[in-house]
Amino acid sequence: MSSVETDNRCVAIIPARGGSKGLPGKNIKQLSGKPLIHYTLEAAKDCSLIHDVFVSTDDAAIVACAQQIHGICVIDRPVHIATDDATTVDVVRHFLDEYKTANGAWPKTVVLLQPTSPFRTAAHLVEALTQYNALNSDSNLVSVCVAKPVSWQGTLTITKGNQTGLFEFHHSGRQENRQTEKPNFVLNGAIYCASAEQFYQNQFLKQPLHGYVMDAAASVDIDTPLDFQWAEFLLSAKP
Repeated sequence: MSSVETDNRCVAIIPARGGSKGLPGKNIKQLSGKPLIHYTLEAAKDCSLIHDVFVSTDDAAIVACAQQIHGICVIDRPVHIATDDATTVDVVRHFLDEYKTANGAWPKTVVLLQPTSPFRTAAHLVEALTQYNALNSDSNLVSVCVAKPVSWQGTLTITKGNQTGLFEFHHSGRQENRQTEKPNFVLNGAIYCASAEQFYQNQFLKQPLHGYVMDAAASVDIDTPLDFQWAEFLLSAKP
């Protein structure tokens, strides 16, 4: 483990590269009249427990879009960590190196926010960080939502010969009633809270890992055109 000195700040890092293939230009695509990334930037800026908000990007259009919101800090992401193969950890490590160079220390807490979660609000961030701050210093926190019941779920695999439409079904073996089954939870990708060191060491998902529960509507994560259309519908349906 590293022994880098930390300050007492909580910072948000928003990774937003320009090369999305599933939904080209999605980070700045207009969602109900506002760039998608602005929903995350505004939530982070409005969270009273976050001191500074950073965007890591390789794209000039995203830089310009982020700078439309006062006080957002932009980190210029090098080409070698702006590829399809680059990981989120690579991006956060680069950010932490840049932060340490500028400030002489790491921040105490890092909140990783994907720009594809437009329904995650400042209120969610305050609740998640309040929960995180009450944990032991070696604990991490992630946002989760309830998964669909799995009582009768199984897997389908293509049969021998790879013949189209011919599958074998492997049942899970569980036959509980949906109403009585205990809920399962999955990561929804909206919030990750950990110390700078845990992120740098790629241990931000290690145990003890705590979950901040969000509802299904707030957990929408936009990766495809259909996701985007669903988000637009939800926004249009709001009173």
